[in-house]
Amino acid sequence: MEKLHYIISFDVHDNKRRRRLTKWLESFCERIQYSVFVMGGDFKRLSKVQEGIRRSITEDDSVIIFPIDNTKWNAKQIYGAECKALTEIDSEVLIL
Repeated sequence: MEKLHYIISFDVHDNKRRRRLTKWLESFCERIQYSVFVMGGDFKRLSKVQEGIRRSITEDDSVIIFPIDNTKWNAKQIYGAECKALTEIDSEVLIL
């Protein structure tokens, strides 16, 4: 089964919930911007991340997960300061 990459973006208003969500995401993902993370993995890993997201937010917050296949991931374009996480994660490597 092909592994996917996921871009996870959030908007959490409460500082305590934002810190809890950030800490959870940092245990599975690489932070690429203040509220944007990238993760490589399969459905099982994504499910684990989704569990933590659901426990960390309320209906006032939002989290968006974008699945990206390897073809699109490899075609990404980076402008400005290069993010180390975006260049080091490849389709075969999972950051744990």
